[in-house]
Amino acid sequence: MSTTCRIQVSLRLDPKRAGTLLESLGPDNVDLPPGLEISMDHAGGEAVFEISGSMKHVIGTADEMLAHAQVALDVVE
Repeated sequence: MSTTCRIQVSLRLDPKRAGTLLESLGPDNVDLPPGLEISMDHAGGEAVFEISGSMKHVIGTADEMLAHAQVALDVVE
């Protein structure tokens, strides 16, 4: 039996950058492994990611999303 976990990551940004960040990360969230779920939203100056599934997939996905977020934010600087 695999362990299921859920994490939520909030990044405080100005509203325009939060929206741009989510638009840039959205296309990566296709063909997910079975049981892995990703939701993304932004409100005000926060971009919020929620990832749930097996611990192995959640850790790998969070790491990848944060790396892609850093690249996207560097590009819009």
